[in-house]
Amino acid sequence: MERIVYLQELKRYQNRLEHALALYAKQGRVPLEGLEQELAYIQRLYLYFLRDCTSSVPYDEEDGTYEGRDLSLYIRQNANRQCYAPDGDVKEALERTIRELDELVIDPAGNLVPSGGFFNPIDFSLASRHWLYAEVDDQGRIIYDEIEEQLAANKVDYVTVTAASNVTGYVTDVHRVAKMAHAHGAKIIVDGAQIVAHRAFSMKGATHEEDIDFFAFSAHKMYAPFGGGAVVGLFDVLNEHMPEFYGGGIVSIVADDWARYKLAPEKYEAGSPNFVGITSLGKAIDVLREVGFDAIQKHEQVLIRKMMDGLTKIDKLIIYGDTQDTTDRVGVITFNHPEVNTHVLAKRLAASFGIATRRGAFCAHPYVWRLMNNDS
Repeated sequence: MERIVYLQELKRYQNRLEHALALYAKQGRVPLEGLEQELAYIQRLYLYFLRDCTSSVPYDEEDGTYEGRDLSLYIRQNANRQCYAPDGDVKEALERTIRELDELVIDPAGNLVPSGGFFNPIDFSLASRHWLYAEVDDQGRIIYDEIEEQLAANKVDYVTVTAASNVTGYVTDVHRVAKMAHAHGAKIIVDGAQIVAHRAFSMKGATHEEDIDFFAFSAHKMYAPFGGGAVVGLFDVLNEHMPEFYGGGIVSIVADDWARYKLAPEKYEAGSPNFVGITSLGKAIDVLREVGFDAIQKHEQVLIRKMMDGLTKIDKLIIYGDTQDTTDRVGVITFNHPEVNTHVLAKRLAASFGIATRRGAFCAHPYVWRLMNNDS
């Protein structure tokens, strides 16, 4: 069944983007040119939908007007006109963004970026939420006071944060962040992918105010096969929304023109369950518990210290993050060399020494640029 997109919703979307443009420009956190390009892209989407549903209205290709009226005026004067959205990715992406316009999110250092499924490191052109970034210090650690300041100064719906950085390995005090978020009426979303194989983790805090609202991680981070993972969240919030994917098992009854959906988690688990993935994840968790997270942390600290001591002896090598105090780091170290291309270095380490490394920006581009002092 085709869904209906109203022009008043499109206008509301444009207003939100214009507000974000002014907000980001005021804060100086995002290049003005980039936001203008984003807004221009949305305006082109408007034209795409308007052409689809206003075939009877003359459109002037040269000056981009409908019957001599500009786009904004046309939308205001036809606010309740119905547009049947075409099939395809553009339709789904725009509908998803319209559903989520009212959310304001704080993200420390740009470790997470928006999409309908919480995180997506690619496409800002359809990023509907208004994002505020809490900065990191010169070592790459989160500045908690800045999160508090952003919460106090803005109406925030969600705070997103990584439990541990896959770039520097820093472990975040997520329960401290949760307490701050809840004190200001916000909820917290924690990306736990980098913590689950390194430290014991509990969504329960010392008090109810420190509890984590949403927690997500990938199974392969715990050495299970690829393709599995988990999202743990609040029932009441999950039941307020519709799932991203549809399929068998998410409804209790279906009629000709209506359906009754099950409650979470069933309505988010469309289709045949990934039995192999679920079973293997459970076994991976058992193995990690058997080894013991205290033993894992202790062993990692020995390895981190040994590698740090070796890397610091290499002339001109740049090590990102604190090289002295490593107690708040899991087992990852990121380095660079001003005279050697990262692709060449990674390939040489693998081919000549059997050392596997990862090169690039590690799905955390804004954070990496900050560590490199690259604000271009």
